[in-house]
Amino acid sequence: MRGRRRRGAEWMRGRRRRGAEWKRGRRRRGAEWMRGRRRRGAEWMRGRRRRGAEWMRGREAEGCGVDEGEEAEGWGVDEGEEAEGCGVDEGEEAEGCGVDEGEEAEGCGVDEGEEAEGCGVDEGEEAEGCGVEEGEKSEGGGVDEGEEAEGCGVDEGEEAEGCGVDEGEEAEGCGVDEGEEAEGCGVDEGEEVEGCGVDEGEAEGCGVDEGEEAEGCGVEEGEKAEGGGVDEGEEAEGCGVDEGEEAEGCGVDEGEGSRGVRSG
Repeated sequence: MRGRRRRGAEWMRGRRRRGAEWKRGRRRRGAEWMRGRRRRGAEWMRGRRRRGAEWMRGREAEGCGVDEGEEAEGWGVDEGEEAEGCGVDEGEEAEGCGVDEGEEAEGCGVDEGEEAEGCGVDEGEEAEGCGVEEGEKSEGGGVDEGEEAEGCGVDEGEEAEGCGVDEGEEAEGCGVDEGEEAEGCGVDEGEEVEGCGVDEGEAEGCGVDEGEEAEGCGVEEGEKAEGGGVDEGEEAEGCGVDEGEEAEGCGVDEGEGSRGVRSG
């Protein structure tokens, strides 16, 4: 059993390491691209605000910095808006600040035709949150590429609540890889699971390998079990938990989800 657990832990660590490296690259490139977008947008917006401020003196308005036929309470609004907020550009209905190009938005730093509550949203999103890129509907932060998401760091077409989700998942949790529907963390290979660190199949529990349905710990090969001494990716109540756990308890190793103390 220890041999199986050791090999599984090594394989899982490798998967997590490679995924983390790939994800860091994605986030780094995305952050650089987003910084460029924000920098260019900020420069363009500063020019718009400067010209608007020069042109707008002597207008009759409720608020400040309102341009071109608006009904507005706020400031820094440009071009035909109905808006409460600040720094809104081009035909928006908006509550917030720093909104660009035809948005309906509550928030700040929104670019290109969004309906958004939040900040730093790019390219046609309907979003609540921050750092959203490319056509998302989302609540959260750091979402990339067409997601509907609540959470953070979601990549590639997910509908997700959580963080660090990769590749087309519908997920609540963190560190989920490869097309899962999952609540939890560290789930690999197409599972529908509540928990974390589950391999190959559908499982509720801890340390489960190869398609089990199990409640407990240290279970291998299709068991249903209740017990203790849990290893690898469980949900646990205890103490001394390592590696991505949701846990309250003791003596638990590597992402477990169990109630109890270590045995065997």
